This record gives sequence, C-alpha cells and structure tokens, in this order.
Amino acid sequence: PASWPGGWPRCDRRSPPVLTVRGLPQDQAALKYPVDISGMVTYYDPVWRILFIQDESGSIYIDAKQRSYNLPPGDRVHVRGISDPGGYAPMVVATSLEKVGRGEVPQARKVPYGRLMSGAEDSHWVEMEGAIQAVTRSQKNLQLQFLGPEGPFEGVLMGEAGNLNATNLVGKLVRVQGVCGVKANNQRQVIGLYMHIPGSDFVEFVDPASSEEKAPLVPLAELTTFNPDLQEGLLSRKVKVQGTVTYAGSAGL
Repeated sequence: PASWPGGWPRCDRRSPPVLTVRGLPQDQAALKYPVDISGMVTYYDPVWRILFIQDESGSIYIDAKQRSYNLPPGDRVHVRGISDPGGYAPMVVATSLEKVGRGEVPQARKVPYGRLMSGAEDSHWVEMEGAIQAVTRSQKNLQLQFLGPEGPFEGVLMGEAGNLNATNLVGKLVRVQGVCGVKANNQRQVIGLYMHIPGSDFVEFVDPASSEEKAPLVPLAELTTFNPDLQEGLLSRKVKVQGTVTYAGSAGL
C-alpha cells in the first residue's frame, strides 16, 4: 500500500478515519453510533484487553473486552463497534475485530511535556524520557513511576513482570516509546500522564544508574536547592539520604 506522511499506510476502507470518531462531541459519542474503522495497532494488552490503534488521521482507544487477541504493535486491524464518550476522549467499544495485515510501527515522536499535559497527544505513539522512581508488579505487567526533565509521569510495561528485575530498574534513566494516555478527573480534565509501553523492545537505557553502594550521600536540605554539582546527571542516578524516622506507614517513611 502507498505510504502516507508519518509512515502510516493508507487502508482501503469505506469507513471514516479515526479522527472522525475522535472528533465527536461528548453528547454525540454517547449516542452509540455504529463505527467501522481500520488502523495499525500501537498497543494491546491481552490481560486487560486494552487496545490503541492509529491511522493516517489520528489515534484512538478501543475497548476490546469481548475476547483476547494476539496483536503485537504493527498489526493492522479492522474494527466494528459503537462510539462511546470515554473518560476523557471519545473511544470505540468493539463488537468485532479482524486482523487484516502487518506493518511497522513508525519512530515515535518526541513531544514537549506541556503539549502532552494538554491532552492533545492522548492515544498517540510518542517517546518520553525519565528516571524510574518506583516499580510494582501487576499480574504480568510492571507498573512504573517516572521523573522526567519537565515533570513526572506513570506507565505500564506490558508483559515483563517475569522477565525484568524490578529492583534493578529503580533509578535507571530510560527512553521509552509507547502510547501516551492521560489521567483525567471526573470533569474530564487532565491531571497526569500514563505511558502504555508494549514491551522491553521499546525501552532504551540511556545512562544506567550507579549502584546503591556508589550513590552519593546528599543532605536532605540540598535535594530541592540549586547545586550545579548535584544537578548534573541527577535524573540518571540514585542518591542516599539519612535521618531519623518520624513516621512509618503503608505509604512509606
């Protein structure tokens, strides 16, 4: 098939592009319009049955909970379903899904943090960088908390809970490619970012952090003040702190 700008292949279809569905006002999306779209898979979690697809016009979240599929990034699919307003942006509740081809996921775009927080890149394939602050297991996935140069974000690394040592990941500076999701409140306002990372192939270790034994001891008072020596490479390494415990609970010390 002929290539469109950005590397997304043209799909032969009689249905409207993804952008048409994403552009529905909230009240119209709630009317459950029949939807018939095609696109390329950028993320699919067979456990939670979360699916994102993208075509030359845009990207969208698909609720594909009717059954489990084998859909690695790059698969092209044809989806039928109904429109739904979603928790932040219009989405599709799938009633049927068919794999129709295979392609390659393009290089992820580097997008400024401010634009990501605006919600404009929700469901899009992007690249982000940050230091891993915390890792927890969730079934077969790893839930991650990151600190980026411009702000924090969260993410899920799909299917890697049994393959990676979660403890060794903390403190590592990584560059990740995945689908940008937004965390929204009940007023549909963006309150955070959440990256859907399809697997370890989409994680690049930029500058492995020092081991704890080599981490410098930093006074608590200096952690949030300007220090040119401390700021250099701060995101890419761990630091040590010490002090007297004043509270210990389930949320931490």
